[in-house]
Amino acid sequence: MTNAFSRRQFLLGGLVLAGTGAVAACTSDPGPAASAPGPSLRPTPTPTALGEPTVRRTLTARPLSLDIGGIEAKTWGYVSDTGDAAIEATAGDVLQVDITNELPESTSIHWHGIALHNAADGVPGMTQDPIEPGESFSYVFEVPHGGTYFYHSHTGLQLDRGLHAPLIIRDPQDAEDQDVEWTIVLDDW
Repeated sequence: MTNAFSRRQFLLGGLVLAGTGAVAACTSDPGPAASAPGPSLRPTPTPTALGEPTVRRTLTARPLSLDIGGIEAKTWGYVSDTGDAAIEATAGDVLQVDITNELPESTSIHWHGIALHNAADGVPGMTQDPIEPGESFSYVFEVPHGGTYFYHSHTGLQLDRGLHAPLIIRDPQDAEDQDVEWTIVLDDW
């Protein structure tokens, strides 16, 4: 017994599926996305709703010059109040990261791999307004679970220019029995 589709049946099925999608996209109801402009997307951090921040960091996104084997590379990066852009916290901590934008264009920070409320997700135009040059913004969220992640700009080619750094979230249930811990971030230019 053979249940094979002919090429004609396969193509006809594909056309029916594509047509169904096209008809659904042509609905006369514009939905909420096409309605009149609403309020700003800039969320208001609510540290009091989460409790006081247990980990605070201050970052500045700005142009940098790096020495790469004797060659000076002009790029962008995060400069922190601790001298190290890596952020460490423990699952359950309330993390507050205050960022100032000294770049010539808008920016944001996305916390890659962590499930967060939208106000802290860092997607400009979707979950927040972009952080314009000269402006500051505070991200405040409870760190949900342990792991090794990274944070980065979610704007244009800024990630490629070096706006990224490690985000290490300790799990309080894990044993701290390693002799040495290394975090290696690889990037190609």
